[in-house]
Amino acid sequence: METTLKDSLHETIHNSDVPMKRLSDQLGISYSYLANAGNPNLEEFNFQLKHLMPLINATGNYAVLDYLENACGRVAFVLPEAGKDHVEINQGLLDLFGRMGDLSYQMKGILADGRVDDHEYRRVEPLFFDLLRDLAGLMASTARAVKP
Repeated sequence: METTLKDSLHETIHNSDVPMKRLSDQLGISYSYLANAGNPNLEEFNFQLKHLMPLINATGNYAVLDYLENACGRVAFVLPEAGKDHVEINQGLLDLFGRMGDLSYQMKGILADGRVDDHEYRRVEPLFFDLLRDLAGLMASTARAVKP
């Protein structure tokens, strides 16, 4: 079954460590409005967009953002802290390039038969995402290291 935006909203609201009553108070909306917003059986019920970012920030649950990014063919993630100075940033890049070489070697083996099966993909997908996250973190650290 394919996940919908309403499913993602339900996940954010109902699987939060923050109780729904406290969430509704924080957002300044009624408990029933919040409960209905995440009810997949109420397709006609619309959650106001102005409440979405406060909800995500209050819960720390990114299911809605993940759904939206995926639906638009994009990926988003929290940037890791990659280094504070030029030595740490450079070491991070060297480590990253070594891991890229390891992944390239694995992909050569996977692609040798001209196809990628589900098991092979599930094995390397996290490696790709880890590399992307770490590269983005290094880029952000480099930007922070720029001296005006």
